Amino acid sequence: MPNANVLEAKKAIVAEMTEKLQNAASGVLVDYKGITVAEDTALRTELRKNDVEYAVVKNTLTRFAAEGAGLGELSDSLNGTTSLAISHSDPIAPMRASSTSSAKVLQAGSGHHAGPITSLAIA
Repeated sequence: MPNANVLEAKKAIVAEMTEKLQNAASGVLVDYKGITVAEDTALRTELRKNDVEYAVVKNTLTRFAAEGAGLGELSDSLNGTTSLAISHSDPIAPMRASSTSSAKVLQAGSGHHAGPITSLAIA
């Protein structure tokens, strides 16, 4: 059983992430496996320029937050090395920013935009 303080901290993280997902214009889950520090820095810079929140996320906490936000379908994409890019204003900013930077090595898993979850897997 986790320490009570740790459990409360995790609940706070889930609540904050749930609120961000509910209020987001769009969001994209990204597998960042295999990118270099320089590529990650370039990606983060591009995302900041586009006013996109970006963070590496814990899959279990993100799963709870997605379910709380009514986006439970995201759970299927929450495996391995996962990061989350969220825009609160421009619905295409997360995908645009990640595709125009050195993020060409990234694989977009799933996304949402004021509606159903969309698979972004490229065959």
